[in-house]
Amino acid sequence: MSPKTREISIYLGDRIVLPHKQDKSYGEIGKTLNINYSTVRYVIKSHEETSNTVNKAGSGRPKGTY
Repeated sequence: MSPKTREISIYLGDRIVLPHKQDKSYGEIGKTLNINYSTVRYVIKSHEETSNTVNKAGSGRPKGTY
């Protein structure tokens, strides 16, 4: 089973993309914002593919609450 992940906010996504456009490295962005290098890389890759930082909709039926 894969580990649980947290969705990033649109605000944080924009704060990751802006320094990347200013030629900052993934590591520098991660240290500045105190987030993991792989998260920075994933957000930038997603932004390049879709031109936005909005989280994707989940597939499947949502869990029920009891």
